[in-house]
Amino acid sequence: MPGSQTNGIRAAGFKDVEAIYALIKSYPQELLPRSISDIVQNIDRFLVYEAAGQTVGTAAWQILREIGR
Repeated sequence: MPGSQTNGIRAAGFKDVEAIYALIKSYPQELLPRSISDIVQNIDRFLVYEAAGQTVGTAAWQILREIGR
């Protein structure tokens, strides 16, 4: 239905940068700090969760080097 809002996880886009930054700043003990420029440069690694048209969650992935070489 046109204009309806759905809940769900989706790939983040540049329109989500400010919301992602705000979420990260809201949970400094739980989330790794990220600058706005870092979020922009790595936007393809972020997912967002939307509920009622609001971004209420975010996650990012990163390939880490092996530990214990």
